[in-house]
Amino acid sequence: MNILAFNTSTEKFSLAIFKKNKIVYCYSKVLKNNYSKYLIPIIKDSLKKSQTKIKEISTISVSLGPGSFTGIRLGIAAAKGLAMSNKINILGFSNMDLIINSLNKIKENKILLLIKSK
Repeated sequence: MNILAFNTSTEKFSLAIFKKNKIVYCYSKVLKNNYSKYLIPIIKDSLKKSQTKIKEISTISVSLGPGSFTGIRLGIAAAKGLAMSNKINILGFSNMDLIINSLNKIKENKILLLIKSK
């Protein structure tokens, strides 16, 4: 399974490409309000640098928030455009779920997680 995953819901853009359950490429940069200008070129460049063709991607995973409404919309629109034109599955994820699930066995059973959003 090859996955293209990206997050456009916060000021810091993140992207990762997984091939055969290994991260082969990751990219992170503060883009603030420039997602519409840079999103597709960054995805294209990332696929090239990881030596991955879009047809090799089986799933596109995109952030559903919480975060910037405009950023989330742009991310989902890009994911849907790439997925529909290349017959790729789409998977949405919650930033909070990812962060909480990445924490190893916490002794307390209550977690407070805050994410800045507008």
